[in-house]
This record gives sequence, C-alpha cells and structure tokens, in this order.
Amino acid sequence: MSNIENNLQKELPKYKLIGGIYFPKNTLDEIARIICTAYNTNQKLKFYLGDTETGRDWCEEYETIGTIGRSTGPIKIPLLIRTSRSNGGSALMTDSIVKIVDFKSKMVLYKHPKYVAPTVEIVPSDTPEYTHNTIVNGKLHGRHKSLRSAQICKSKIA
Repeated sequence: MSNIENNLQKELPKYKLIGGIYFPKNTLDEIARIICTAYNTNQKLKFYLGDTETGRDWCEEYETIGTIGRSTGPIKIPLLIRTSRSNGGSALMTDSIVKIVDFKSKMVLYKHPKYVAPTVEIVPSDTPEYTHNTIVNGKLHGRHKSLRSAQICKSKIA
C-alpha cells in the first residue's frame, strides 16, 4: 500500500459522505444537505459560525458569504467560493455552523436551537482618529473612520 493510500485509509473514518461531499463526522446531516443543495444549485449563502454547544455566534466578518465548491483530491470537502470569478476558496467549517441564510432572499435555512444572535451597536468613537466604534455584545469590536464603515461591519456580523 502506498503512502497516499495509507493516509487516505487513516483520514476517511473522520468524515461522512453526503451527496458526493465529505463532511466532518460531527457535521449535522441537515447542514450537510443544505450545503449539498447549494452546491448543486449554485445558491449563494451566508454562514454564521459559532459554538455548536451553546449556539453562540462568533461574529465572523470574513469568508462567510459565497457559493459552495469542492476541493480536489480523493476527499472532496466543501469550499466557500467568494464569487463566480474566484479560483478556489477556503474550507468551510461545517462543524461550527450555527446559522445559514440564503443570501438573496434572506430566508433562514438553518438555525441552531440555542442560537444566540450578537448585539451590535454603533456608537461615537472614543478616539479622535475615528468617527464611530462598533460594540458587539458589550465589547469594542472595531473603530471606523466613517459611519458607512461601521454600518458595513454591522451588516456583516448581524
């Protein structure tokens, strides 16, 4: 047995195969089915990542919106593809998803039973170099040079 075959035999038990895509064993089947449907229909989704025990949202701003692709190689995992012009994307952390929303219709496709949405506020800045701050769950999240920048940040999180 070659090293590649040997490594494949070691890695396969960590995954389950649904719809031609490999998911970590602890990914919920419901989430896997939504991702497979999105892959087959080129549906654009927004993913909210967080603690799957508590349902608490991590407030990720980046690499949360896109269509689904698959990696190359024998274990094809889901990738989040930013735009149709993108060449590849990042691995989707399917075992950390707490909410999925259809990007176009804004319809919630999945929400963790204990999902905790973040509280996001825009307040005047505490420093002269910035005009506004974003406060997430009572803590400073970011400083912004314009109200528009703070609003964009808020829309990415909420």
